[in-house]
Amino acid sequence: MTVRTRRGARPVRGAEVVATPAKDPPGRAREFQFSIHKTDAAGTIRLGPVPREAYRFSCRAEEFAPARSTDVSPAPDQPEVSITVELDEECRLRGIAVDEEGNPLAGTRALVRGGASYLGEGGRGDDKGSFEISGLPAGVDLEFSTNAFRYPGPDLPRMEYRSDPVQIRFSTPGEARDLGRVVLRRK
Repeated sequence: MTVRTRRGARPVRGAEVVATPAKDPPGRAREFQFSIHKTDAAGTIRLGPVPREAYRFSCRAEEFAPARSTDVSPAPDQPEVSITVELDEECRLRGIAVDEEGNPLAGTRALVRGGASYLGEGGRGDDKGSFEISGLPAGVDLEFSTNAFRYPGPDLPRMEYRSDPVQIRFSTPGEARDLGRVVLRRK
């Protein structure tokens, strides 16, 4: 397997690759999941020997959006299969979580979900409400939301805050978007 950048076709060193069966038998997926392997300086990795069935490869590397291969199934007469996975530069999303009065919400949890080929990422806001989520893909419909909790005192119930979901789509790899102040309402 070779992992390289989509732009420039440069090898990606240290990319983490996981192979899982394309058809996970109920209750057995974990049993057949391979350990995580890292690519060498040439962006390559060699897995083997493996049972002959269809596999799906997922790949992560710092500063790149995660990627998955299509299902790969070696033919019975094929001793080896060569696969190339191309990674795009990661996209980033940032903002500041505030309550309805404009006060920063510390410890905000920011979530992004969406796309059949993308599972989602989360980020935790700092004490000023600032958050950043990296490792996001371009060209995928995503949904952003955030929540936070405040604990006003030991004998008082916690207060929960949530934002409305926001639809996002990064058009180009490497894009960064600032949402500015994201208002969370008390629930």
